[in-house]
Amino acid sequence: METMSRMIVVAAAAALLSACATDSSSPAAADQVGNLEAPLRGVGSAATGKVIVVDNGKGVTLTLDAANLVQGSYRLAFHANPNCNSPNGESAGPVWGPPNSAGTPGDLIPIAYAGLAGSISFSARIPGVHVDREPTLRGRSIVLHAGPYVDSPLPGMPNNYIGCGVFEKLGPGLIERLNR
Repeated sequence: METMSRMIVVAAAAALLSACATDSSSPAAADQVGNLEAPLRGVGSAATGKVIVVDNGKGVTLTLDAANLVQGSYRLAFHANPNCNSPNGESAGPVWGPPNSAGTPGDLIPIAYAGLAGSISFSARIPGVHVDREPTLRGRSIVLHAGPYVDSPLPGMPNNYIGCGVFEKLGPGLIERLNR
C-alpha cells in the first residue's frame, strides 16, 4: 500500500510540473524558455568555471561560477565569435552587445568580485539579449576579463582575458527529464 501511495504522489507531482511547462507565468516554465551554458577554460591562467544563461523573456539571467582566480574584480563580456582556440583569446572576436543597448557592450554585465578563496559565484539579469530569438547569444562566446574593464586584444599581444567559453545548449531541464 505504501508503494502505491508513493507512486500516486510522484505521478501527481509530475502532472503538476508538466502543467507548469505550458504556463508561461510559472517559475518552472521560465527555466524552459531557453538556456545555454559556456564552460570556461583558462586563457593564460588556471581559471575554470561555467556561465549559464536562462532566457526570461525580457532578457537573460546570467550565472557565473568560477575558480582558480586571484582576489579582485572581474568583468564578463559577450564576444561575437564562438571560438576560444587562440592562446590569448582573441579568436573570440570583438566585444558584442545587443543593438540599441543603453551602455557599451563592455559594460553590459556588472563587475564581479573574487574573494580570498579565489572563486566567484555571481548572478545578474541582462536585459535585451536572448537565447532563441534576436538578439541571440547562440553562436557567441563569453570572456572573463581581469579587472573592471573589457580589453580589446591585438593578435599575439597580452591582454586581460582570464577565461573564455563558447555557448552551447544546456542539458535537459527538470520538466524535460520528468516527461521522458
